[in-house]
Amino acid sequence: MADGFSATWQSDALLRLSGHLDASHAAAAEAALERVAGSTVVDFSDLVYISSAGIGCLLAAQKRLGQTGKITIVNPSPSIREMFALAGFDTVFEIR
Repeated sequence: MADGFSATWQSDALLRLSGHLDASHAAAAEAALERVAGSTVVDFSDLVYISSAGIGCLLAAQKRLGQTGKITIVNPSPSIREMFALAGFDTVFEIR
């Protein structure tokens, strides 16, 4: 999946992101993240790259949840984990 992106719901509470999530794929990410309700796990194990536009999609979904739930990110690559930590987003999302 060189420059492609996919967002696949594995269950009502598990969303798997794959490929490269950049501005050109933000609409697809937003469409998938509109289904987020309550506590949701977003699996990054197949996500190779995420741009600021992709992170913005996640932040918007978390904001919509407010106090009613949270997004937990699992299996990020070391470089994505570091990017979230450096930007302070590890305080917004639980990252495992």
